[in-house]
Amino acid sequence: MTQTAPKLPAWLQTTDQAALVAGQPNRFLIKNLALVQQLLSRLTQPSTVVAHQKQLPGLQLINLLLTVILIVSTHQWLFLWLLTILTLFKLCRLPVQALRPLVKRALTMGGIALCLILPNLVIGQLATTLFFMCRTAVLVCNLAYFLQTTSGPELLLGLRQLHLPNLLILTFDITLKYSHVLAQFLQESLWAIQLRTSRQTKQLVGSLIGRLYLSAKSYINELYQAMLLRGYTGQPVVPKKAQFSWRDWQSLICNVGLFGLLFFIRRSN
Repeated sequence: MTQTAPKLPAWLQTTDQAALVAGQPNRFLIKNLALVQQLLSRLTQPSTVVAHQKQLPGLQLINLLLTVILIVSTHQWLFLWLLTILTLFKLCRLPVQALRPLVKRALTMGGIALCLILPNLVIGQLATTLFFMCRTAVLVCNLAYFLQTTSGPELLLGLRQLHLPNLLILTFDITLKYSHVLAQFLQESLWAIQLRTSRQTKQLVGSLIGRLYLSAKSYINELYQAMLLRGYTGQPVVPKKAQFSWRDWQSLICNVGLFGLLFFIRRSN
C-alpha cells in the first residue's frame, strides 16, 4: 500500500512576485555626509609643507600677525603691490596638491568678504572700494596660506611657544578633539541611515541631534574620569626649547624690513 505524498497548502503554492522599486539617492543624506567628511578632512589635515621648509609654529603666528598689520596699515598701491608679490612667492613654494584646497578656501573666504564689501560701492567712492577689495584679497590669501600649512597640533604648539594661558590652550585642544569625535559619530549615524534606506530622514534630524548630545555627554564624562585616574593636574607637558633656523630668521627679518619700508614711505609723504 503506497502512501500519497502530502500536498502543500494553496497559500504556499502561489508565488507572489513583488515589484522591486529602485531606491533613489537621498540628497539630504548625501549633502550632510559630504559636509561631515569635509569637516573631518579639515580636522585631520596634515601639514602640506616639506620638512626642510617648515618654520616654528610660534614664529608662524607672529609672522601672520605682522603680515595682517602690514596689510591693514598700508594705504599706497605700491606697497600693496609689493605685499602681493611676496604673497604669490609664498604660494608658489607650496606643493601642487596643496594649491587646489588653498584656492577653494581662499575663494570661500573671499566670497564672504565680498558680500560685506559690495554695499560700500554705493555708499563710498569707487577708487577707495577697489583698493579695499584688493587689500582684502591679499589678506585672504595670507590667511588661507596659514590655514593650509598649519595643522591643529602645530597651532597648539605655537600657542604654547607664545606662552599663552594653559587654560585657553587646553580648552582649544579639547574642543578640537570633541569636534572630531562627534563628527565621526555623526558620519557613522548618517551611513547607517543611508544603508537602511530610510525615507523619513528629515524627521530623524531631532533624533540624530539627541543621540549626538547623549554620546557627547557620555564621552565627556569618560574622558574626565580617565584624566582624573591618570592624575591630571591641569599643567601641560612643557615643550622643548625652540631652536631658530635660518628660514625663521629670514622671514622675521623680511617682515621687520617691510615695517621699516612702510614707515619710510609714510614719513616721506
